[in-house]
Amino acid sequence: MAKYVDKRLGELGAKRLFELGMGDDDANMEDDFITWKDAMWPKVCEVFGIDSQAQDINMRQYRLTVHEDYDPARLFTGEIARLNSLKVENQRPPFDAKNPFMAEVAVNRELFKGGNRNCLHIEVNIEGSRIRLPGPKFLDGYEKVDFKLSLYPNMVHITANVLKYETPTGRTNKGVCTTYMQNQRPDNDTKRHMPIFVRKSQFRLPSKPQTPVLMIGPGTGIAPFRGFIQERNLQKEEGKSVGKTVLYFGCRNKANDYLYEEELTAYRDSGLLKVRVVLSQTQVKFITVCHNHL
Repeated sequence: MAKYVDKRLGELGAKRLFELGMGDDDANMEDDFITWKDAMWPKVCEVFGIDSQAQDINMRQYRLTVHEDYDPARLFTGEIARLNSLKVENQRPPFDAKNPFMAEVAVNRELFKGGNRNCLHIEVNIEGSRIRLPGPKFLDGYEKVDFKLSLYPNMVHITANVLKYETPTGRTNKGVCTTYMQNQRPDNDTKRHMPIFVRKSQFRLPSKPQTPVLMIGPGTGIAPFRGFIQERNLQKEEGKSVGKTVLYFGCRNKANDYLYEEELTAYRDSGLLKVRVVLSQTQVKFITVCHNHL
């Protein structure tokens, strides 16, 4: 859409001030944008006669209002929860973004089979939380959730790629949420817990099982579709007529990062699922799953 708008503006006579900027999602789009932005602004300033080296003007962007009549206990100042409420023994429902449920981590394992990247499969127990599904999400990152309640009562499955990359200046940046989750690995002596709460979503299967479904899930994008496939398999086992179920899954190479390969293969062999796997780094020409879904 963005390329179309850029092309259409040119056709309508718009004057280009600077070259079109595009990011590569295979690397770090934020760095691509910053590089483009740093070169773009001087050109824009030149066109409009603005001194790009001038000192920034500090303008107040807020209005100060004093409220004398308010309940301090109802004031939310951005903290993830009230003081001490993240202690398991202090948990009290109802649970929401201000008062997340401390769910016990039952499983936290690595999905990648090699390389220097990490992808987590996490299972948390929400028993006793009174949380009403659709599913809980982790922290502020809203990691990808995949589960079918009928298959895993009181359990929620998470698939999360651990964010870690090096900036052009040599600094290593780590994702706050995924690095936190990576460190929450239970052992025989220590239980681990994670704060979770509900974030409603309209992303779901069609109401009619016989409706065909085409799913495109590169990398950890497979997470919600794993739940969809599990649900369709249950519908099939219940004797319902299930429509064509097709998954396009993309990864770098099959040996290291083909997520849930055994599970998907079993669904394929049962006749439920048709899987098309695109391996972006084992081809002569670099391709992604989006190149192959037509």
